[in-house]
Amino acid sequence: MDLENLKQKYKAVFGAEHERVFFSPGRVNLIGEHIDYNGGNVLPCALSMGTYGAAGLRGDRLVKLYSLDFESDGVVCLELDALENKPENGWGNYVAGMLKSIGPKYKLENGFNLAVQGDLPKASGLSSSASLEMLAGCVVNSLFGAGVGGVDMALLGKKTENEFIGVNSGIMDQFAVQMGKADNAVYLNCDDLSFEYVPIDFGEYELLIMNSNKSRVLTDSKYNARFAECMKSLEIINEHIKAGCLVDVDIDWFEKNKAILGDEALIKRTSHVLYENRRTVMSVRALKDKDIKQFGEYLNQSHASLKELYEITGPQIDCLVRAAQAQKGVLGARMTGGDGYGGCAIAIVAKGEAANAAKNVGEVYKRETGYAAGFYTVEISGGPREIE
Repeated sequence: MDLENLKQKYKAVFGAEHERVFFSPGRVNLIGEHIDYNGGNVLPCALSMGTYGAAGLRGDRLVKLYSLDFESDGVVCLELDALENKPENGWGNYVAGMLKSIGPKYKLENGFNLAVQGDLPKASGLSSSASLEMLAGCVVNSLFGAGVGGVDMALLGKKTENEFIGVNSGIMDQFAVQMGKADNAVYLNCDDLSFEYVPIDFGEYELLIMNSNKSRVLTDSKYNARFAECMKSLEIINEHIKAGCLVDVDIDWFEKNKAILGDEALIKRTSHVLYENRRTVMSVRALKDKDIKQFGEYLNQSHASLKELYEITGPQIDCLVRAAQAQKGVLGARMTGGDGYGGCAIAIVAKGEAANAAKNVGEVYKRETGYAAGFYTVEISGGPREIE
């Protein structure tokens, strides 16, 4: 990232020198997809790619935003005393939502300017929105000494998504970004928010992110529909047994009684949730045992379940995963993110084969879909922080 360009743009747009520079990571979920809003276990990690921001205080009650990634939007102007989700705010609504969520408890004395730029692929499923939300939180903590704790900040991000943006997401994205730790994944129970750090050492293998370059927008996707189906399944099941979350249902009981759901789609969705949660638990065990081959197999199983049972993948992502699974040195691959109708997939690939695998997968993908894929090998990062 060219931070000098970001700082110069800040000065050009706002007519003043920046005061501080921040970074907030993106995230990738290794396994445990569509489990967070069902109260289960997930295994995300923060990335070395993310969102950068140059910020400085203002003397009034305005927050002015500028993105080098959406320069045609110009300056987005927010009023601290009238924060609303407005179409004309575009990407700035994520910042507005965080400020509104933070506001009641940590009243801001005045506004600020913020210029941002990211190196996450747009609409890729690597949580650029959560990255921006947690960046905004980091800016508020730093400029105003708000003192919002890490878990509380993640919860405020979830509130922003649910109540301000209108996506029925769980806590995983914001938690992974905010609580990220270098070289570790976050093994999180999304029901009680208990978590532990799991060291990630793939040995002779590495994580390859494969970007479909097909945009995805959760508010327009099947994400909310799948959320509603899971809540319906839980409602029906609770007529027979007591389950606080869908993952609380015993798998053996479900297999014997799944006909009570009365809908094949609900049976499929519930089956994915229960077995994906189990796979996540088993994946942590495999990683702790340094059994990377078994972990790769769990990735393959996860994608098959997302495709056949949760029916949330799309042709582009399926093509990427299928092509990757056929490559030499690839132990496993699957979609990642809330919706496989665009966004990214991940693969565990031998370090010496990563470049060749990416080349071959790219050729297959281009031939079958017409899109040009992007490929990235990344490091596992810590959470949001001031870097200057």
